[in-house]
Formats: sequence, C-alpha cells, structure tokens
Amino acid sequence: MAKVDFSRIFQKADDAVKKRNFPAAAAWYGEILNMDPDNLEAAKKLRAVQVHRCKEEGKDPRGGGISGKLSLFGTRTRKLFKGKKSNPEEEVQKYEKILDKTPHNVQALLELGKICKEASFLNRARVNFETILDVEPDNVDALKNLGRVFWDHGDPQSALKIFDRAKDIAPNDGELARWIKDLAALQTTTKLEDMGDSYRDRFRDAGQAAEAEKRGAMLRTKDDIDRALQAKLKDIADNPKNARLHRELGQLHEKNQDLKKAEESYKKAREIDPRDNFAMDCLQDLQLKKFDIKTARLQEKYRETLDERYLQEIEKTKKGKLIFKVKDWSRRVKAYPTDTKLRLEFGDLLMKVNKLPEAVAQFQKCINDPKTQLRANWLIGRAYGIQQLYEPGVSALSRAMKGCPSKNAMWKEIKYDLGKLLIDAGNKDDAKKEFAELIEVDFKFKDSAKLYQELAGVPTKPEAAEAAEAAEADVEIDLDINEEDITDLDGI
Repeated sequence: MAKVDFSRIFQKADDAVKKRNFPAAAAWYGEILNMDPDNLEAAKKLRAVQVHRCKEEGKDPRGGGISGKLSLFGTRTRKLFKGKKSNPEEEVQKYEKILDKTPHNVQALLELGKICKEASFLNRARVNFETILDVEPDNVDALKNLGRVFWDHGDPQSALKIFDRAKDIAPNDGELARWIKDLAALQTTTKLEDMGDSYRDRFRDAGQAAEAEKRGAMLRTKDDIDRALQAKLKDIADNPKNARLHRELGQLHEKNQDLKKAEESYKKAREIDPRDNFAMDCLQDLQLKKFDIKTARLQEKYRETLDERYLQEIEKTKKGKLIFKVKDWSRRVKAYPTDTKLRLEFGDLLMKVNKLPEAVAQFQKCINDPKTQLRANWLIGRAYGIQQLYEPGVSALSRAMKGCPSKNAMWKEIKYDLGKLLIDAGNKDDAKKEFAELIEVDFKFKDSAKLYQELAGVPTKPEAAEAAEAAEADVEIDLDINEEDITDLDGI
C-alpha cells in the first residue's frame, strides 16, 4: 500500500493554528489520524492544539484538577467500555472524545495509551504516555508503559533509561525489576526483531537504529561476545558511574564463561549503587550457577570412578544450594514485596525445607493477584495437608479447582491432591467422587484408578508397596542475608 501524502492536510491544520482556530486545527489533525491511526506528528499536534484551546477558553486541561474526580471519572469510563466488542479504532475514538475536552485527563490518557499499545499503534501510545509525564513526571504507570513501547519498538537503551527512572521512584516494584533484568539479558543474548520502515524512519533516526541493532546483535561466537564486551567497556568509559552498564558487562563476562570477571562487575555495580537490588540478584544467580557447575563436575567424577564419596559430596552441594537459595529468596521478597510470582517461588522453597507456616504466609500474600491466585491456593492446600489441617486444606484446594479454566494438566494435579487429602481426612465418599471425575478425564493419571477401586471396595491384585517419598530434612535457617552470606566457591 502506497504511503499517503498528508502534507496538504498538515498545511491546512497548521494554518488554522496560526489563526488560533483551534477547533478546526484539531479536526484536521484528527482526520489524518483517522486515515493513519499511528501518525506520530498528527498525534503530537492534536494533543498540543487541544491544550491550547482549553487554556484560551479558560478551562483546566485536566478537567477540574481534582485528582479524586479524575480517578473516579477514569474508573467509570473503564466500566462503560469494558466487555464491549469494539475494534481498536472505535475504542480510540471513545477516549479521544473525552480528551478533546480534557486533553490532560491522566486516567483517559493512560487508558488510551494502553489501547494504542495493544493495537500496535506504538507512536500514538508513546504520545499519550509522554503527555501524562508532562503533567505528572513521576507517574510510574506511564513510565512503565512508555518503557514497554520503546522495548516493543526495538529501542532497548531508551526502554532501560525509562525503567531506571521508574525504579528510582518505585524501587520495590517487582514487575519493573523483572523487566530491567530481562531486557538487560536480552541485549546481550538475542537479536531484536526487525521493526521495518516505521522503526527506522518514524520512531528513531537511521543512525540510532543502526547502533541499536549493532549492540543487540545475536552473540553467536566468541568474537561476537568480544565485540560486545568492547562496546560495553566503551560505554562504561563514557559513563563510569552507571551501575546498569556494569551489570550488563557482568552478563557479557558470564556468557563468555569468565565468572570471576562477571562477579567483579556485579560487585562494582553494587559499589556504585548499594541499593541496586538487580546487581545483587545477578551476583546471587552467579553463585547458584557455581553450585550447578560443582554438582556437574562431581557427577562426572562419580561416573569415572564410581567412588561413593562423590555421591555424598553431590548431596551436600545440592543441600547447600537449597539453603543458599532459601536465604536469597528471603532477601528478594523483601526487595520486591509486590512481586507475587517471587513470593510463590519463595514459599515453594520454604516447603522443601519444612518451613510450612512460613510458606503458607507467603502463599496467602499471592491470593489477591489473579496471576498467582490459582497456584497459591493449590500450594496452600498442599501445605495444610502436610500439617494435617484437613478442613482448610480441602477448602484451599477446592478454591484452586474453581480457578482452573479447563481440565488441563494443572487441573488433574489439583484434583488428585484433593482426593488424597480427602482420604487422609477420612472423607472417603467425597474422595471417591473426586477420583471418579479424574479418571473420566484421564484414566491413567498416576494411581487414580487404583485409589478409586480401593475406595469403591473393588478387589485388586496384590502389588508391591510403592517406595515412600523421602521427607525433606527440617533445616534450621536464619532468613536474614547480607553481603557476607555469599557462598565462597572460588574453586569453581
């Protein structure tokens, strides 16, 4: 499809602005956006002319300036449009009508930006999020969404700068922490998708785009990594006090299998910014990698010699890794208290060391998050079952069952656990019903059929008793961690 020339329409709109005919100018810019919904210049000029018109008419562009009313207005707006099967262009028009009268309505700008982002109108999304930041420079939601726009547009450096800015405002935002870590790793290990003409011509200039592509190139060989290292060292020479650059250098050293230099880089990042939890995460992940390397080497020695002493060392190393990981995940949930996924992982680790009440406390903090609610209820049910708290355990597993969208693999696991717990609770009739429904879906799932037969009183052939699962040792752990707790594995 040929590119449409909007120069004549822009000229008419610009002339209307000079004559201070702001309604006419807004109509012309809106016409361009109707034909090209992601036109960056038209989106910027439309928002600017709306603000000029409001000020000339003596109106507040925010719609009154009372944050409570704006918040309530935004909530009502979302409820009004929620659930309707409108296409993106129709949704955009609904919010543009609101912004035509209140162009600095932060909630409407945020919702419109998200709609544009989901519809891949990334330039237009960018304009709306940047407009919010003109009004509220510390709006974390706008910063996070703007960073995601740059990320999706293939500009990792700009995305990281915005995320770093958001991190300074919200240092405990777990989602933001994951994005920074993932994006930094992405730059050193993968090639960014080709974003086409709009990436090169409309969003950034060709020179910047080429530089980003060069820095984001796939690191396939040692030469690729060495070139990336040299580029990163140049960046650090230009900006030696940037903790993020030292973290990224550490990741490159780690990919180059130089763990000692990687550790030095992560520690340097921490030295520059002692509050940099991301650098600490990288440092601790490196220690976990060392445990895995040591285990692999011990396994190789055992295969060569069949000396059982190596088996003992392997178990000791695995136990050391588990204890180290529990302590470190305790630090991480304190650093990122809103990251429910991290809390689930921590609770799971606590269960492995028989810290069941502590595990349940972590899972309970994940119940209100839709992304972790189902698994949190499932794990709570398991933890209660181990403690013989049958009634609350059955209740938690039942809630998890209701949250399953389909009879998938997780549904079967939860159903099985619920049946077993009902047996332990002495409620055999209800247990039989659970296993009956389970074998209707998957007859061969674990020993469900056998358990159903036993509950139903159906004679079965005698079978050898299954080996009991080894219970995890009850490990006493001090859950506080500091720099001195980093395990010394200099031999790795």
